[in-house]
Amino acid sequence: MITAAGRGRPDAGAQHRPCHAVQREPEDRPLDRPFFIAWDVPPSMHPGAAVVAHPCGASGISSVDVTGDAEGLRDWLGGARLPIEVTPGTPGVRGVHLVTPAGDLRIGEG
Repeated sequence: MITAAGRGRPDAGAQHRPCHAVQREPEDRPLDRPFFIAWDVPPSMHPGAAVVAHPCGASGISSVDVTGDAEGLRDWLGGARLPIEVTPGTPGVRGVHLVTPAGDLRIGEG
């Protein structure tokens, strides 16, 4: 399913973002499965190109911790290697690891 949506910008520019849910309706997608967003804008207008200063100096995401079915997630990703750590359990996101000048900073449960 592909859903077209829009997002405003602080400078009042508009962005269009087709959202791609792989193979399933969103309500059927297990919570440990990713969804994909494609930004239909020039590279200079991509949200990831914006300069943002985080109070702790974070410059990016190094990995994501989820609980769920590791084999099912691997199948869902079709062999793509992503920095995702999977622990068996009820599907969900448990934490995000940020890259900071002081090293890895984990935000989330436990």
